[in-house]
Amino acid sequence: MQRNKIDKISKNVNSFDKTVENFDSFDKSTIAKDTHSQFVKLDNTFKSTVTKVNSNDSPVNRLRNAYTYWQSINANDYILSIIRDGYIIPFYTEPESCSLRNNKTAFDNAEFVGSEITKLISRGCISQVPELPKVVNPLTQGSRKGDLQLIAIKIANVCKLNNIVLLPQWVPRDENVKADQISKSVDCDDWGIDQEVYSVLDNLWGPHTVDRFASDYNTKCLVFNSKHWCPNTSGINAFDQDWKSEINWIVPPPSLVSKCIQKMKQEKSIGTLIVPYWRSAPFWPILNVGIEGSQKFASFVGDSRVLSSSVVMRGRGKNGLFGKTDTNFTLLALKIRF
Repeated sequence: MQRNKIDKISKNVNSFDKTVENFDSFDKSTIAKDTHSQFVKLDNTFKSTVTKVNSNDSPVNRLRNAYTYWQSINANDYILSIIRDGYIIPFYTEPESCSLRNNKTAFDNAEFVGSEITKLISRGCISQVPELPKVVNPLTQGSRKGDLQLIAIKIANVCKLNNIVLLPQWVPRDENVKADQISKSVDCDDWGIDQEVYSVLDNLWGPHTVDRFASDYNTKCLVFNSKHWCPNTSGINAFDQDWKSEINWIVPPPSLVSKCIQKMKQEKSIGTLIVPYWRSAPFWPILNVGIEGSQKFASFVGDSRVLSSSVVMRGRGKNGLFGKTDTNFTLLALKIRF
């Protein structure tokens, strides 16, 4: 047993001696050349890296743009989430917003700090505002209006799914007049007719091709006109559109009924017109002819149906005719053909 151990040790020593001999006989110049070559490659790589870092290319989204590469090398979910969403500082509690004075060193090195800030602005890393912005966290504060909060959530979801980064920028009120005015403009007459009733009338007098007074959330047709811009609208202000060669679905504010009839007459168009059954309304003499109190309509009215007030579908407008209280009058559906 002892003899076997000695033989094994002897073999290992002989093997080591041969390795040393081979190393001594190896061409040292070859090692030097290879080592020098590796150092040159490393030096070039370092210089290239430094050049890239010192370039003026914006670093914004640089890592995010390589997201698919990180996926391809099977990076773990934590790394992928940071690349996709950025690093989220793990606060125990959300810090309150505040405004702090710059450190003394910033004032002592104002020229350097100013130049670095200018670089960050030019590269899109930060943005400058003329006044101290007031910001709240929408995830904790939110909007008092539910529909606006839903819009904000939808925007956030779209951005997350499509790897979009939004950089909100505060704008002073006096520079945001148009957008502020549009946001306060509400369509108070965005009421409509029950879908089931519409389907019956569509089968009778349709198929209707354009809803002239609608929005993206209450239109009865694929093509529609709206009071303000909204998704998928084919035109703003129905009276600026061409009604000819279409079967129009027309549910206007009562104050615009006369104007709608005049528009259809001028363009010799056809369609279904929904109006309140108001004998004292300004539009009634245009529709009704003959003895007062009769239901004999003008020749351009081809057919009619009486509708109860229950067919009215309220819109989002809170102060329109059909927005506050239940209606207690009937309506008329009129088949118009000029």
